[in-house]
Amino acid sequence: RPKDLKPFDFKKFTAEASSRLNMATTDGKHISARPPEKFAAGEERRPYETTPSGNRVVLEEQMLKVGETTHDYQASANLYTKHLTMIKTALGRGG
Repeated sequence: RPKDLKPFDFKKFTAEASSRLNMATTDGKHISARPPEKFAAGEERRPYETTPSGNRVVLEEQMLKVGETTHDYQASANLYTKHLTMIKTALGRGG
């Protein structure tokens, strides 16, 4: 039976972090920190089919997930490399 990892929810992470670290205001005109609006969760999609043998893994869906993961990794690695190049250029060490 397939089991997917729970996706990382950055908004939830920042909401939890902001609830622990409240900003102090020294003047009534300062903007107070408010937790972000909560969004309603959508319906959970059940993309898996079950065969008579009990197998729920669909190879096409798994291949799509592998492709998405590869694409996300490549985008992250490229952004990281460009960021390092930009820092090196700013420090005068070439790029």
